[in-house]
Amino acid sequence: MPTIKIRKYKNSVYVIYSHKLNIFKIFTGIKIEDRYWQTESPKKNCPDYDNVISRIAEIKSRVLSASVSIRSRGIDPSADLVRKEFHDQEQPLLKEIPFWDSYDMHLKLLNCSESTKKKVRITFNVLKYFCDHVHYKPSTESFDKIIFGRFIKYLLDNQKMADSTIHRHVKALKAFFKFTYPLKDISFMKYSMLSTD
Repeated sequence: MPTIKIRKYKNSVYVIYSHKLNIFKIFTGIKIEDRYWQTESPKKNCPDYDNVISRIAEIKSRVLSASVSIRSRGIDPSADLVRKEFHDQEQPLLKEIPFWDSYDMHLKLLNCSESTKKKVRITFNVLKYFCDHVHYKPSTESFDKIIFGRFIKYLLDNQKMADSTIHRHVKALKAFFKFTYPLKDISFMKYSMLSTD
């Protein structure tokens, strides 16, 4: 019989679907410190409690919906099939959300220190400045290797940013895409810092 549980590993909260010794684990995008967590749910004193609970419930509901959808076809809801169904159902929904709205949602759902949130907001602003500068309207489909290359060139040539700063912005941007558009191939989003002796 399939089971769905909420688990926390190193502050990251996951929804875990298990069936016949196989599991499908999906990151909720929520990070919670141990002091705000109890067994399978956040404590009521957890920062931004309502949004955190809502996000966890939403992911759990989508996993359940994927499992029910497969079972309704008379197919055994294995972890691999539920994973595929989950992403197939999720992707059309995410495409309807405008790019900047999805980034704003990502910012609101981040459960981390204010200093970390501030850094993520800076990346958000830098990306907006780039889009305005090159007259680019961002979308998950059109943000590809070429656009990413132009973004890096903009940070180097126009903003005169240091390697470490660019690396931090790329890391924050990857985290956003990984959380909001899990099916998107972001293997091209790499920035290697120059090594110095």
